[in-house]
Amino acid sequence: FLLRLCDSGCSGCSGFCGDPWSKFDFGLVVLGWADLGFPFLLLSGDEASSTALLLLSVLRLSRAFRVLRLFRVLPELRAMARGCASAFTTVLWVGAVLLILNFLLATLLTSLVGQNAHHWGDRAEEVRTWFGSIGRSMETLFSIMTLSGWDDIASVMTAVIPPTVVGLFILVYIMLCFFAMLSLLTGMVHATLAGSEKRQEIHRLNEVEDLRASFADALTSLFSSTDLTKSGWLSRPEFKAALEGHPAVLSQLLKMDVETNTEELLMLFDRLSHDSGSGGSVEIFSLVEAIVLTNGTARSSEVFDVKYLVRAL
Repeated sequence: FLLRLCDSGCSGCSGFCGDPWSKFDFGLVVLGWADLGFPFLLLSGDEASSTALLLLSVLRLSRAFRVLRLFRVLPELRAMARGCASAFTTVLWVGAVLLILNFLLATLLTSLVGQNAHHWGDRAEEVRTWFGSIGRSMETLFSIMTLSGWDDIASVMTAVIPPTVVGLFILVYIMLCFFAMLSLLTGMVHATLAGSEKRQEIHRLNEVEDLRASFADALTSLFSSTDLTKSGWLSRPEFKAALEGHPAVLSQLLKMDVETNTEELLMLFDRLSHDSGSGGSVEIFSLVEAIVLTNGTARSSEVFDVKYLVRAL
């Protein structure tokens, strides 16, 4: 961890300080060194206090945070974490709606049932335990909502209230507060996760487009410097020399999801030179466009076959 942190720090303070993961790594390194050095401080003293032992336990437990670095190396986990964080707000709003509904029902049950518990005779104290106050009524409603103990409550309530009314109330309440809210919550969380994933994909595509634009400018400068005649056109030997002298071109194309090699690029050059009819040369602008304007599922030659077919039509 320390070597990794030193390597990141040597790359530049601006990039290191602006990266949240670098700060997280720095915190792990500090806690790790504190975990290693603190026991020696305890041994140097006469007797270790309970506070010192508690601090040592906390430092040891901090090792568990290292597993969070998985979110740094796995983009899928990062996308899922962002989606869950966005969906948490939705969960809070659904919980707020449920809380308001239970508060209204608890107020009614406290007034109609809890304050008239004497009608249940020997079971009056049990009824007061369930509906004696708004807080107890809400607790009872939450218990019924989770399908826990509703049958015992229903059997006691039917001693005074008609069984049809009790059964209908519990049925509607469970369907509304459990099944309906669960379905609503599932749908809203799914929509939030899907929206987060879509935003991540749009952000990734924008980054690729920005990379394409900057790479196109760099590629144009490279080919212009290779053009010995300064005519704006590139011959096949000049193009091949530029590719062989700058292997970073292929690696940069791979970052843009373009899997190709020198032979395929030379075949593309031959096709463009044949279509241009310029005697074995290709305009630098057209060549750069052919190389950059493609994606991982379509080769440059396939894209330009369609392009020239459209022009012919």
